[in-house]
Amino acid sequence: MQRVSQTVRRTSGRFLASAAALIAGACVLLAPAGVNAQTFSKTSVSAAADFATASISVELDTAPGSAGGNYNLQLFLLNLDSGKYVTVNPGPSFIAAIYPDGSVNKFTVSAVLPVGHYAGGKGTLFPAGTNYSGKGAIDFHIDDLALMIATDHVRVTAPYMTLGAPVVGSDKMLHVPFTVREPVAGAQDVWAMAKGTGGFQQLYVNKPITTTPVAGKLYLTPVSEAGDNILQCKGEFKFSPPAAGGIYNLQGGVFNTGWTQLGAWLYPGADFEIGGGSWVVKANPATYPSRAAALTPLPSRSFWLGGNFGNAIASKGVAANDTVGYFKLLKASGMTVQRFSFDADKYLSLPLYQHRVDQDVQNMLAAGVVPVIGAQDMPAGGVSALKTLDTMLAATYKGAPVILNVLNEPHMYASWAAWKADAAPIVDAVKAIDPDMLVVVDGEGYSKDMTGASADPIAGVDFYGWHAYLPASELAAKAGRGIPVLLEEYNSADPAFHQALQTIPNLRGVMAWAWTIQGVEDSIGLVKSVDGASFTPTDTGAKILGYYSTWIAGKDVSAPAAATGSTQTGTNTSTGSASAAAFTEDQKAQIKAIADAEFKSMLKAAFGF
Repeated sequence: MQRVSQTVRRTSGRFLASAAALIAGACVLLAPAGVNAQTFSKTSVSAAADFATASISVELDTAPGSAGGNYNLQLFLLNLDSGKYVTVNPGPSFIAAIYPDGSVNKFTVSAVLPVGHYAGGKGTLFPAGTNYSGKGAIDFHIDDLALMIATDHVRVTAPYMTLGAPVVGSDKMLHVPFTVREPVAGAQDVWAMAKGTGGFQQLYVNKPITTTPVAGKLYLTPVSEAGDNILQCKGEFKFSPPAAGGIYNLQGGVFNTGWTQLGAWLYPGADFEIGGGSWVVKANPATYPSRAAALTPLPSRSFWLGGNFGNAIASKGVAANDTVGYFKLLKASGMTVQRFSFDADKYLSLPLYQHRVDQDVQNMLAAGVVPVIGAQDMPAGGVSALKTLDTMLAATYKGAPVILNVLNEPHMYASWAAWKADAAPIVDAVKAIDPDMLVVVDGEGYSKDMTGASADPIAGVDFYGWHAYLPASELAAKAGRGIPVLLEEYNSADPAFHQALQTIPNLRGVMAWAWTIQGVEDSIGLVKSVDGASFTPTDTGAKILGYYSTWIAGKDVSAPAAATGSTQTGTNTSTGSASAAAFTEDQKAQIKAIADAEFKSMLKAAFGF
């Protein structure tokens, strides 16, 4: 993918000629069955760069007679230099108002983007209040943006501070480098503060002076970053490190001299560890779960039950409720296997992150749950780095009942043949280290179709990962034939969906996405809350658990009685004449969870606690 992208960039002089381009034309947005089709007489997307910040203008004009509505927005833009799509998500509070019947609809979003040349991609409108669940989502195409982000510098408009990695020096003190930046206009003295579980210190930073600086004092000095003329001071906090081994955190910020105005507060700040990985609480190998027992099919079924612990570890670096007790609750619900993905680049470069991933693996093992682990996305180093990562995992968990997923959703591969060519050598390398380790290879692309893998399987693969975000009617055709398929991800409360799963003979495991808190850790999480030794599922989660209980009892999931005027949550369709503007109780809970999380984040951002 990267080689192709670089070739495209070299042959397209437009990328170097302009940082903004306007693409206009008529198109019809694609709407799933059951959703009112939205026809647009014009779509226009343009983007302009201000250092690392892109200002993206979108125009979606409805055709005469077309419907409208309030939507949340996501944009997926192809970075040609990395070969990866970058997601721009302004959040659920951003409403794209699409007015009906020949209206001109314009809105602008801003986002800090990674360095690179940006082509087109796609945009998706999600009905407001559905929490990005995909139900009723409408896609539109984005043509070539001809956008270039040449720097990672963000224009400095107000005082702020960044923290470097805390390090214990040869003097046995904790050294925390920091940088304070200010715009030239309105230069002022500021207090720089670092505080958290790792310590506390505050230092006074003076604005530039024309006289001789005083020794030992910190001063802002004029510098230029990527052409942005600013004031900057580099300094260092230094204090005694914590005595006990573990993970610690430091946040920081700058204040005016009267402590009445906060410039910016760093949250979640910088994490560091004392004692290497000695703080990780290891599971007792003598009490490891039996892999054979965990993978034993249910009565009268070809498959066992598992679940997903989401991707918060990948996206945030840490996940809530990743405790032995919570994993035992999931196991008690019939899920003997739990899967999670993590950030490959962080794992390869940060020992602290490796240890955090390992702690979650150890907690699952201690709870009697078999973990399935793997990279959320291709590392920056490509296939070579992925092979390094997977062989590291094979060596680390050799002999333990851990299942290795080579790579989650290899969406950079458009064909099974291309993905197989890169995946097969990795499988061989893993098996050479631990012949008994079970290995999962996901289907190409977003892993929705297993027919390619069925026609040309890889030697040594134990399961083929399938992500069935599909209607029930397509499951049998997309499950493939003759290969052991692991349904790694789905999110449906539809009984017909679960009925269809009962008819797939090569299905070996069923794992719903995701047993994390909805709207806080994952947009389509299946849990409302975790309260001590119990958890409350969402409406969709409760229905899925009901189907699991039916299977555990050795019975078939049957079709529900006909109903009118009701709406099922999750990915089912609605029946009756309920208003499209009304929210279900589940949706109201999602919205409240998002609002609560955003409010807490604002408090932490403002005050650091």
